[in-house]
Amino acid sequence: MKNIITLFVILFIHFHSFSQVNLNQGLVMYLPFNGNTNDASGNGNNAINNGATLTADKWGNPNGAYYFDGRDLMTVLDDATLNPQSLTLYALVQPQGFYNGSCYVSCIYDKANADYVVGNYGLRTVLTMVPYNCLMPDTNNSNYRIDIATLVNANNNPALYNLPRVQKNQWDCVIGTYDNGVANLYV
Repeated sequence: MKNIITLFVILFIHFHSFSQVNLNQGLVMYLPFNGNTNDASGNGNNAINNGATLTADKWGNPNGAYYFDGRDLMTVLDDATLNPQSLTLYALVQPQGFYNGSCYVSCIYDKANADYVVGNYGLRTVLTMVPYNCLMPDTNNSNYRIDIATLVNANNNPALYNLPRVQKNQWDCVIGTYDNGVANLYV
């Protein structure tokens, strides 16, 4: 009996080890930052750099990342491919400080320029609120957050608060997902 179970497990692993997920399926924008801001997905959603400077990435590869000093940004022209019904946002970031004013949001990704307009979304860091009060922020801490202004109702915004804290000078892989009305954040 033990041999049959072992054989079944080996056959299961063998048959399923060749079924791979195509990571390019549904990919609408991929900015690898390999010395430029070109979209490697083939959809032409190239970013326009406004002040960020090339720097080494997490693994020390020269010109493999961009440094943003708080005033820099990259823009991408609006395109129908950037309006999905479900989405996954991924970023590898190393925050080096926090803004000390009240009621701020630092955008990692941000579609459009207004939080609650239907169809907009963002992967952000936000000043930790005490509790959720812009007048009493915890200026020593910041949290990652995903915001989604749904196609159903802009006021129905699944924003996840008080999620993992941002650690200064630490590389974080931040992934935000949205599907069927459910937003998730993974750090």
